[in-house]
Amino acid sequence: MAKSLNIPLEEEMVSILGQCGSALTNVLQSKFGCTTVLHGVDATCAGQSRKPSVFPEERFSTHLSKSFKVSVWKDDLTTHRVDAVVNAANNRLKHCGGLTKALSDAGGPAIQQDIDQYIFRQGKLSIGDAIIAPPGYLPCRNIIHAVGPNLPYNNRKYEVDNVTPQLQRAVLSILKVVKQDNLQSVAIPAVSSGLFNYPLPLCADVIVKTLKEYHDSNYSGAPLEVRLVNHDEPSVREMARACRQILGSSGSHSQPVEAQGQPPKASYSQAARSHGKGSTKPFSTPTVQLGNVSLTIKKGYIEREQVEKVENSTLKHLFEIKKRQLYQRLPVQYCDLVSRVGFQREFAPPDEQNHGEGIYFSSSVHGTEKLWRRLADEEYLYFFAAQVQTGKSTIGTPGLIVPPETPGGDPLILSDSRFSA
Repeated sequence: MAKSLNIPLEEEMVSILGQCGSALTNVLQSKFGCTTVLHGVDATCAGQSRKPSVFPEERFSTHLSKSFKVSVWKDDLTTHRVDAVVNAANNRLKHCGGLTKALSDAGGPAIQQDIDQYIFRQGKLSIGDAIIAPPGYLPCRNIIHAVGPNLPYNNRKYEVDNVTPQLQRAVLSILKVVKQDNLQSVAIPAVSSGLFNYPLPLCADVIVKTLKEYHDSNYSGAPLEVRLVNHDEPSVREMARACRQILGSSGSHSQPVEAQGQPPKASYSQAARSHGKGSTKPFSTPTVQLGNVSLTIKKGYIEREQVEKVENSTLKHLFEIKKRQLYQRLPVQYCDLVSRVGFQREFAPPDEQNHGEGIYFSSSVHGTEKLWRRLADEEYLYFFAAQVQTGKSTIGTPGLIVPPETPGGDPLILSDSRFSA
């Protein structure tokens, strides 16, 4: 017979469990088979007072009918206010990285606890399924976990074609949940792009086409706004393009939405248009001195700015020991992820890993074209120039997993990087 035990928490434990309660429940479930429910645990660090990382901006909007609106937004889903936001999840609903982890971190441990209990009772979801759950500390009313297809990094056209119906089904499942729960607004990201490797332009086309087909055949007439929300520029641009091409060019192109207590800001598109008119007036660069730190405020175009350095006196000494400016070429879907989580091995494995496993760079832009030949057919080329601390280097060899020890005989001191001879 099942037994239950109530354990009172001391004040300092409540704060700790507010940050890592989901990890505790996972351990108790896997090791002892116990289902743990935390009551009255306030995830104070989990996003109640989060500030948006992106200034909300509506890029496109149109009405497919009087009560059915489709819009494209550049915004942070963790702070976006709608009836429901969509989490692009895997079939076990584990929040391991990317958008899923961002939503889980912002919403607090309750999000993972709820879906862990669902998986424990119902089992893992199938690709194309969607379920609704409480949002934790997210500012929306609900969170919809939708499972899209997951492709290998070096996918082929037939693989993409095979899973496209699964992506369509995932979008339809989202809309079905919205209808069943009488929701009036939902925010959908670029499901299965990014870490799941579904091509971004095709992802946008599939999502928008599915929305149109749903409206034309299954829409009940209840008020509904579908917002296609992403915080990275490539995804926002592709969603807006797909909407214009598939839904027509009659949609409005809106201004940024002003946040409370903040003056209106110029959008990226406004800045690009003003630049195109030939303005050559130099921008002023006021500087504010804060102790030993100089803060320079510069108006310009972020895509043309080059970050010279991050000032940290402790790291500066280590960084200056040995560094090189190296280059990496990336598919478009990973550009924003690099800015958020740094370079990762799975983002851009080269065609031939001739120097062992690891994160590959080239010493020149020309060299990146040889390392990543398969990206030659992409419409745009995306390169990163980075000051890389190479440390103690050695010549690499194929199949080298653990870096070799450095000359000197100490097996605990290993090489930091490898290079071609």
